[in-house]
Amino acid sequence: MARMPLSEFQERIYTLSYEELVKSPEEKTKELTSWIGFKWDNAYTKYYLKKGYVNTCSNVQVRSAIHSRSLNGWMNYQSMLKPSIELLSNYENVISP
Repeated sequence: MARMPLSEFQERIYTLSYEELVKSPEEKTKELTSWIGFKWDNAYTKYYLKKGYVNTCSNVQVRSAIHSRSLNGWMNYQSMLKPSIELLSNYENVISP
C-alpha cells in the first residue's frame, strides 16, 4: 500500500502528544486553545476542580488532574492494536511504537 502524506491534512489536524501534555500541561493546553482560536482561561488547566454534573461513564477521570500514571499504558494492548498500528504505518509522520 502506498504511504499517504499526512501533510495534506496538517492544517485541519492538531497533533498533541500525551507525554508532552503530561510534562507541560499549561503550555500544551495554551498551544491547543490558541490553535482552535479560543481565548485563554486559567480554568482550562483546573477543569477537575469544577463542580457540577458530568454525564459520562468516566466521571472519575473527568474529576482528576492530568497525571502520568497512564503513560505507555497502551502497551498493555499492543497485540490487540497491531492491526491499527499496521494500518497507520501507511501514513508518514505517524509515531510508531
